[in-house]
Amino acid sequence: MAMNWTVKVRPEIWTDPRFRLLERRSTDRWQAVGKLVEFWQLAQGHWAVGENIPEARFRLLEIPEIIECGFAVQMDDGSVRAKGSDEHFSWLREQRDRGKKSASARLAKYGTAQPKKRANPEPDSNQTRTMVHTGSTISRTESNQELEQELELEQELRIREAKASLANVSPLAPDAPIKDEPIEVKKDRTPYADFAAVWNKHRGVLPACTRMTQARRNKIKSRLAEEPDLAYWESVIVKLASSSFACSGKWCNFDWLIWNDTNHVKASEGKYDDKQQPSRLAGSVDDFLADLNKLRGGK
Repeated sequence: MAMNWTVKVRPEIWTDPRFRLLERRSTDRWQAVGKLVEFWQLAQGHWAVGENIPEARFRLLEIPEIIECGFAVQMDDGSVRAKGSDEHFSWLREQRDRGKKSASARLAKYGTAQPKKRANPEPDSNQTRTMVHTGSTISRTESNQELEQELELEQELRIREAKASLANVSPLAPDAPIKDEPIEVKKDRTPYADFAAVWNKHRGVLPACTRMTQARRNKIKSRLAEEPDLAYWESVIVKLASSSFACSGKWCNFDWLIWNDTNHVKASEGKYDDKQQPSRLAGSVDDFLADLNKLRGGK
């Protein structure tokens, strides 16, 4: 008898951390759902005969991320067991118990455990559907064809709701084209070239700036956000170019100036300016003689 599988995806699964990790390791979310359904279907079959999924059989699925994402655990013997199997497949045990009781009743009443055949059985009247939600699989048999059609319609509506949530449209509205809104691209008007030109013009013997890398652009943008006036930077560069201390070492260069928010401030405040030495001949002769007299002990 043919079996038609209808997969119902409940909204809760989208927020399950395990499924979100599985989704990131898949092409899209529907591929992740497919992996999960395939695994739980296999786990259900092996659980029914009282065993875990053999390691070799699990490898054939080629979805090791099922274990990595937390939907299964690998046992010491290499076999794979779905987490929560006893809880999620308890319906199968109950169905077996009911089947055994029905078989015993038929055997006592009709002398055979086989169910009585109907004259004109409807093809594919019994359909099994699998529901996937938050890592669990639930199956049950529906004999009512109309109910199955309603379930298929409900599944279609859920898919439409999922699409609607992504497209930000009304959940029950037909698929509507997504309106492409123009994206405003802001032009970067930072005067990177002008900043470098000011340095090269007033640097003196300091190294020139010959390349404008992205890292330098980021630094220049930050420094100009602090001091946007290029005249300020010209004054700082002139101070550095006239400083014997700055020009005597290799530390003072274009990158040092823009490196942080304090180097240019120190240069602006004159920390690296040449210090004026007091002249030995400063003062008058009378002041010199007076100081000399004091040293001799005179008045």
